[in-house]
Amino acid sequence: MDTTSQGDGGQDAGREATRKSLLAAARRLFAGKGYQDTSSDDIVLAAAVTRGAFYFHFEDKRDIFRALIDAEQGKLAEGMSAVRSDHSLGPYDALYEACGIFLEAASQPDTRRIVFVDGPDVLGRAEWLDLESKGVGQFLRAGLLRAMNAGEIQRLSLSPLAAMLSAVLREAVLSLGAEEASSGLGEVLTILSALFDGLREPLDSEDEDTPLPLE
Repeated sequence: MDTTSQGDGGQDAGREATRKSLLAAARRLFAGKGYQDTSSDDIVLAAAVTRGAFYFHFEDKRDIFRALIDAEQGKLAEGMSAVRSDHSLGPYDALYEACGIFLEAASQPDTRRIVFVDGPDVLGRAEWLDLESKGVGQFLRAGLLRAMNAGEIQRLSLSPLAAMLSAVLREAVLSLGAEEASSGLGEVLTILSALFDGLREPLDSEDEDTPLPLE
């Protein structure tokens, strides 16, 4: 019996459990107090681990915040991907439904504050957008590409279109949580539907039947 291997496996599992505890504690604190009013010591105390354990996994408070943003973006993209199991939806309808799932999840107070309010300020816009592009942005590019190749929306330049749709969704999330907001999720989805309908207007193109590559 390879006890060394088993021991290493148990150690790895323990380290992963510690990392998850730190991320969970950081999420609660960042959501409740905000990034600026949360210290690394607060996270250590809330996670009930040692400072050494914290610095084994993360360089500092900003590093754990970045890891949390990365995880949150992944969760949002995973939630959007759930529409792929509904084979009754065409690419256009699936993309619209996925955006609705995103808006509902992203506008939850904890997610909204961490990812969309504090995220760009703490990480800087360029780094924040890079994380978004690898999660939600990648899903949007793939969804738009499928809809284009199915002939359900106009064949437009993929990357700029995906970036603009991402920006629309971000602004919608921020508007849903604003104190002065007068519209709810239902109204925002109605507006999003109108924007999507605009993409359906046909364009004359000599390359209409040529599938586009994923950029």
